[in-house]
Amino acid sequence: MNTNPSVFVLTPIRQSAPKPASEINEANIKNLMKKNCMETVSI
Repeated sequence: MNTNPSVFVLTPIRQSAPKPASEINEANIKNLMKKNCMETVSI
């Protein structure tokens, strides 16, 4: 089976909170950026 990995990964997120994939990706990127900023500041 040739399944799209992005769809496979987003399935559990979509079940908990139905959003477009683009919104989920934006939220994930923002969260990662926040974490990276916090880490660089704390170091």
